[in-house]
Amino acid sequence: PGFPYDVMTQSSLGCLAALRSQYLLVAVPLVILVTLLQAPHFFRRAQASSRIITSSFSTFDVKPQTTLEAPLEIVPKYTIQWSYFQSNIDQGASLSLCTHITVNHLDRLSDLIDSWQGPISVAGVLVQQHDKAVLVNHLQFSTFHNVRIHLVTAADPMETANFYPSVTYPGNFLRNVACNKGSWTPLVLMVDVDFTIFPPHAQLQQYALEEMRNWTKALRTPKIALVLPAFELIAATIPMNKTEVTTWWNNNKVESEEERKRLPRVNIFSVQCTHCHCPTDYGNWFATKTPSYLVPFRSQWEPYMILDRSLEGFPNYDTRFTGRHSNKIAFTYDLACRDYLFVVLSNAYTVHKVTKKRKSGGSGVAYHDEQAIGLLEEHKRCVAQLMGPLDCPVAHASFRRHMFYGAKSKQSQVYVEWLKRRGINPAYFWNR
Repeated sequence: PGFPYDVMTQSSLGCLAALRSQYLLVAVPLVILVTLLQAPHFFRRAQASSRIITSSFSTFDVKPQTTLEAPLEIVPKYTIQWSYFQSNIDQGASLSLCTHITVNHLDRLSDLIDSWQGPISVAGVLVQQHDKAVLVNHLQFSTFHNVRIHLVTAADPMETANFYPSVTYPGNFLRNVACNKGSWTPLVLMVDVDFTIFPPHAQLQQYALEEMRNWTKALRTPKIALVLPAFELIAATIPMNKTEVTTWWNNNKVESEEERKRLPRVNIFSVQCTHCHCPTDYGNWFATKTPSYLVPFRSQWEPYMILDRSLEGFPNYDTRFTGRHSNKIAFTYDLACRDYLFVVLSNAYTVHKVTKKRKSGGSGVAYHDEQAIGLLEEHKRCVAQLMGPLDCPVAHASFRRHMFYGAKSKQSQVYVEWLKRRGINPAYFWNR
């Protein structure tokens, strides 16, 4: 009171300006402090939400693990994030398919899931910095069902970039992740992601369980490896049953090269390594009327098999093998030395679609045969030392050569004598 209006107004404005300056001096640091305190929590929530895959369009509930929930395990050279993603796992299944991928093969994984229609355990290796973002984006728009994905990275970030394409791609380590701890069923079928399996899961599971029981009783051992013949597809479509496979196989005999190219065909997988699958005895597979047949082990064999991983002493894949060569051959040798017997399923098969010609080493992995052969011999010595004195036919010198003869071959004679010592009737092999 008593002051002119304009003077009072100027004084009031000056006080307000002073108060605002003091408020800003106190409030701004407080806001910054609160933001810093909340930042980790906000970042974790944002990171987790980027990994939580939800879809209102799905016909099933997708329940992935977040980064904070998925158990992390660090082993020499690798870090494993178990069950990074999983959706509606069928805990009551007896057979699961196991495979390994890079993010470059996510489309093939989708095809495999659609055709298999059953439980799948996947070991996915992250190669580049952006691979996890690519994977998350793919999962957000996928309808994966009954799938569990485990992530593998190099413990040393400098090594990650060398995984692919190079000799250090850890194929056997990934197989162990997918098959052993990563799977949740007693029976496992380990295949590469670019294969299609017939019949689908439900029929193959029932078929495999029945054959496992029959041969376990007949041979008096649970150590049975059920072999699925592998074919390489030369066609735009995939044969849906054994009749079509037989027809397409016979198309290779067409004399006219022009007509032969026009017809759908299948060959033994793979054309670069036919001796790796010849012991499956494809001729008998086409001719037999029995649901399965026993075959002797042969060196350099790498079949795709259904195995019971719950058995005591079930071996791991040798993780010293990297790249492509001899990794599955060493595993099959290991099984043979552990007294496993090999039974071929007559009404099941796998198909690999030829997309492009492989270079030496395949899939961009430059791995020399000489290195693989040397490591394979070292693996055999390690198996012999681990198991002690071997009463095992594959330790015989004749099994070190690529020989695939009939019942009178030296390999077969050695195998027959070993079978007789174990009380197994050799007629199971050749009198079919």
